[in-house]
This record gives sequence, C-alpha cells and structure tokens, in this order.
Amino acid sequence: MANIETVRKVAQSLAAELNEHLKSTGFRVMFHQQAVNKGNMSLFVDPQSGRNKQRLYIEPATKHGQYKIALSGITLEARQKEFELIFGRECDGYDHPDSTCPYWYVDDPVLVRKSAYLYVQPFMQFNPGVD
Repeated sequence: MANIETVRKVAQSLAAELNEHLKSTGFRVMFHQQAVNKGNMSLFVDPQSGRNKQRLYIEPATKHGQYKIALSGITLEARQKEFELIFGRECDGYDHPDSTCPYWYVDDPVLVRKSAYLYVQPFMQFNPGVD
C-alpha cells in the first residue's frame, strides 16, 4: 500500500499536468484532500454544473496493490466500461452499499495516470494520448 504522502504527491502532480492540457478549455482540475480522513483524496474538474459533480478518487489501497481508484458521479459511473478497459478487468467492488461507485486496486502508477486522463477526456479539446 502506498502511503498517504506518496498518493497525495501523485494526485497533485497529475492535477498540475492535466491543467497544462486544459488551459484553453476554461476547465481546471482541482485536487481535494479531506481534513478529517487524509487518505480520502480526489480530483475534480471545475467548473461543473448541476448536482452531478464527478470525482476521480485516488487513494492509498486498503486491501491490495498500491492505489485505489474510484469513480463518483452519475456521468462518470456511466463510463465504468471505459475504465475497465484500461484496467483490464471489472471493478474490484463498489464504495457504498447500494451504490454504483466502482473502484479498482492497482499497483502501476501508469494506470493511475491513464485513469486521470480518461477522467478529464470529455473536458479536453484534444486527446494527448497517454502511453
């Protein structure tokens, strides 16, 4: 399991990297870390309107692997199959009972990066391609 500080640095670095690609779009990726539970970290695009605020959670893994990647928000959850393709499998579970917030445990930081780019893809005017 990656420690909280490592995951925070990865998530903040991804936010800065993605913002370089979003400069001309009017959107900005924001990093959020809960004050009470420091392991609860997410990226979200600002501004988003309506009640469906999408978040990509990037957290230290609690069971397997180094990272836990979770989707939140109706629109993002509807894209679950896209994330299954980059992870190469179905989700490892759902964050809340009776919810559709899927999550995956991953070891590879490249998969964390790919998931972040996939998350912001609808907000980008171009797809820079992530390998």
